[in-house]
Amino acid sequence: MKPVRGRDIRESNEKLILRLIREGNGISQSEVVGLTGLRPPTVLRFFSHLENEGFIRRVHREPDREKRGRKPVFFEPIPEAAYSLGMEFWAYSASAVIVDFAGDVVFSRSWNLDPADKSDVIVLLRTMFRESIEASKIPEEKLLGLCVAAPGQVDVETGELIQYSRMGIADINLGKALNEEFNLPVTIQNNSAAVAWDEYQRGAGKDVRSLFSVMIRAGVGGAFLDDGDIFVTKTHTTLEIGHITVEYNGRKCDCGSRGCLETYLSEGAIINDLLPAVRLKSITDIDSLIVQGEKRVTSILDEKAGILALAIRNLISLFGPEMFLIVTRSPELGKYLANRVRSEVKSQASERWQGRTLIDSAVYDPEKAGRGAANLVYKKFFSN
Repeated sequence: MKPVRGRDIRESNEKLILRLIREGNGISQSEVVGLTGLRPPTVLRFFSHLENEGFIRRVHREPDREKRGRKPVFFEPIPEAAYSLGMEFWAYSASAVIVDFAGDVVFSRSWNLDPADKSDVIVLLRTMFRESIEASKIPEEKLLGLCVAAPGQVDVETGELIQYSRMGIADINLGKALNEEFNLPVTIQNNSAAVAWDEYQRGAGKDVRSLFSVMIRAGVGGAFLDDGDIFVTKTHTTLEIGHITVEYNGRKCDCGSRGCLETYLSEGAIINDLLPAVRLKSITDIDSLIVQGEKRVTSILDEKAGILALAIRNLISLFGPEMFLIVTRSPELGKYLANRVRSEVKSQASERWQGRTLIDSAVYDPEKAGRGAANLVYKKFFSN
């Protein structure tokens, strides 16, 4: 077992204090003492060092006139002290977002992609990186790291994109290639997890401790977050819920199996199954039909909701999250599925789970996906 060095402890405590300052929206040394249990002289020393290094600054607050004694001095992070870059891509689009040290988005850009274009994904990510740095004009040396939220099956430990058939990608070690290219820490994460992380921090899941996200796009992805951690399997992947079986010997899936969830619930599957009723160019075209209450459309969507409810009931039994979040590009589709699934789950759930799991929806947003990826850089920085 490797011995713990004093330097490691100091760095760990300093990062802990810096994280508290960053998340505290103005915090005093005495508050940090109370939160960490560190001795006041130690906290003072860390504050002085972080202030001298340009990470934090004093912030003016109106004094509390009801309190007597010495008035506390509050500190906040300096936005320009550091930055993180998050990039997310899938078959039809890509996005890049830069977040400053105070947690604000300072740059965002999206690119449209052609799923028929099988160009080298490394070339795509290199172009996105360079264009983002040049357009934002941030000093590259202030980047703490890069997180790429990739589609398909991702090994989050090795940084390998194992497979994403829709772009003809297989067995590419994105983490290694990008680390060598840019010479900075690189994290590769599944894009469902990046989207879920943003919702967990800032969106629909910000008030719960555990969140299970189901993202419906070209496929169906999933992510489970519990107490600030992203669940990862023993094979270093997030949850491939699109390939759980919902019908024995059902529809053929690209993965080689039959009856996978995404063969019934992906955007393509929904559009194809609606063909007897209506022709849609994009999944977002369904919104007006749902609002109008088009029966031929809603009856098919009810079948889809039943299939999703079956999967969610099983996942509730396994994980027991406080919330399930259905993420789609179509606002009305997400709301419709959430309402129907909520009703189905409630009617068939055991008494123990009655009303204990929230079911809601959120709209996929490229900037939020990139922001989620960018904030995963900070998560890793403060965890190391």
